[in-house]
Amino acid sequence: MNELERYTAERQFWLSVIFLVGYFTVLLLFMLGFGKIPPDYKEAFSGLLTLLTGGGLTILYFWFQRTRPSNSISVEPNTTMTTTSSATVTPNPGVTTDGNDPSSFGIDPSGPGGIRDR
Repeated sequence: MNELERYTAERQFWLSVIFLVGYFTVLLLFMLGFGKIPPDYKEAFSGLLTLLTGGGLTILYFWFQRTRPSNSISVEPNTTMTTTSSATVTPNPGVTTDGNDPSSFGIDPSGPGGIRDR
């Protein structure tokens, strides 16, 4: 490992430690009741917590992945292409599966809006 790689790895380690310690500190403080969130901001806080959790998981994945490139040359991506096909069937709006006439429910399948005025 050359000097630049060592420097980069050290910075990655310390940034990861700072982020994870901060994340778990905020989480612990809220769980212990030291942080009060106004009801108006609960949804925004939930989204922010989800985003931070995803960041933490990404960091942990980086450090615990099984393979890493052994040198600074980028690894070629997997170029295998996988394709799948599926068929989609559109039902006929004028026919119901239970044998009822759709117009008896106020639905006009031939009209632009599909709902008849009563």
